[in-house]
Amino acid sequence: MDLEPVSLYPLKGNAPGVDRYIMNQIFDALFRIEPDGSISPGLATKYEYSDDNKVLTLTLRAGVKFHDGTPFDAEAAAFNIMAANDPKTVATHAKDLAEIDKAEAIDPTTLRLTLKKPSGAILAVLGTEPAMMCSPTAMREKGDAFGRNPVGTGPFKFKSWASGEAIELDRFEDYWEKGQDGKSLPYLDGMKMRFISNNATKIIEMQGGNLTLADAITPRDAEKLKSDARIKLLDPPGGIQSWISFNTQKAPFDNVHVRRAIVAAINRPALLQAIALGKGATPPVMFAPNEWAYSEKPAPSDYSVDLAKKELELAGVGPNFSCTLSVIQRDPDVQIAQILQAMLSQAGIKLNVQVSERQAWVQSIMDAKFEIGLGRWAIPYPDPDQICGSVLGRGALNWANLRDDEIKGMAIKAAQSVDRETRKNVYHDIQSRLIDQAYYLFLIMRGVNHISSSQLHGVRFESNGPWYLSSAYLA
Repeated sequence: MDLEPVSLYPLKGNAPGVDRYIMNQIFDALFRIEPDGSISPGLATKYEYSDDNKVLTLTLRAGVKFHDGTPFDAEAAAFNIMAANDPKTVATHAKDLAEIDKAEAIDPTTLRLTLKKPSGAILAVLGTEPAMMCSPTAMREKGDAFGRNPVGTGPFKFKSWASGEAIELDRFEDYWEKGQDGKSLPYLDGMKMRFISNNATKIIEMQGGNLTLADAITPRDAEKLKSDARIKLLDPPGGIQSWISFNTQKAPFDNVHVRRAIVAAINRPALLQAIALGKGATPPVMFAPNEWAYSEKPAPSDYSVDLAKKELELAGVGPNFSCTLSVIQRDPDVQIAQILQAMLSQAGIKLNVQVSERQAWVQSIMDAKFEIGLGRWAIPYPDPDQICGSVLGRGALNWANLRDDEIKGMAIKAAQSVDRETRKNVYHDIQSRLIDQAYYLFLIMRGVNHISSSQLHGVRFESNGPWYLSSAYLA
């Protein structure tokens, strides 16, 4: 996988979606996210809302154990959810469960969640990191060290973590699920997850037989591999969206005209062609074109160097404006930054590029010690709130340092409605304001291929790309 996790305690991961490449193997969530974005049974087999939509009752799977032998039951599930709601818990995903007021075990297989307000987003949340169940025994015993020594109910159990290199997992012999052939899962005896951010390295390692599966190579690389019999191209749903965020509280990026100037100076279709051979899309905000929250209108201003120059004049920053873009050292982010440099120069904007490793980049963005940040995520998310709730000022991943009460209020309103049409209209309003204020520029959503050995079969995917390997096998 591209990125090394910051923690294997699901609540404390800071790369939503990407962390699930490894976490899906160690943990089970209450629900699973299917390729089309729907939810299916996980550790919970069914759910029921109360008439006022403020109580959600889950029926849990019986006979499940954690890797340390602790039984999974409603008490364990309630412990996990209330740990997220503990004010002492400082965690990226804690806010995802903030709408839950109380979690109670009614009996060993019945969990009752009392919501503060109705929530249309909560079911999808229960299929992702915040609802990945951790052993209460291990959490109490290991404390802050749990993130380096995780214990879940998933198909593989933790073995070791060599920082900067790899995480190793072993088969969990008592895993609850069986395959379609009636045999116990997982089929594999174990796995090693290596951290490789360079596409060329992934491909060479795959061709040399040192890798069996690798994530997120570019369409350009995929085109070259079509005739290689050693490698299979896997086509997961969704895509990877690259974006830039402005530090909206720091001059001159607190001036909307400066932000609009940079937006107007970037030719997004040309960028998609250069990076991904045109495979993908250029959605105006952080929703994929096939997502129910997506709206084609309004779209960002068309690419126009003249408009960019006019916006700079309105901002009063003058010609030869200079700014710095913070970039993570990985493919193709550095290449994107170089193309942005060339595009902005046409409007008289000098873009300096500062490259760093990911954790240093994240820290600088969270500490607001940046001017423009270049980031990415896999879309679509299982529910729009899982991205809006984080990046629009409500949550821990406020990449643009937003202080916009109007857009924050809209995000809350959309999350708390259970009627999809009502939510859709609010998300369209959010799109309009995001585009008008140019807090972010959503550059491209490139199509993605994973690659695997021709001998690997049975890999399953979530809606935005992370894999499940419980049913994977070699043949």
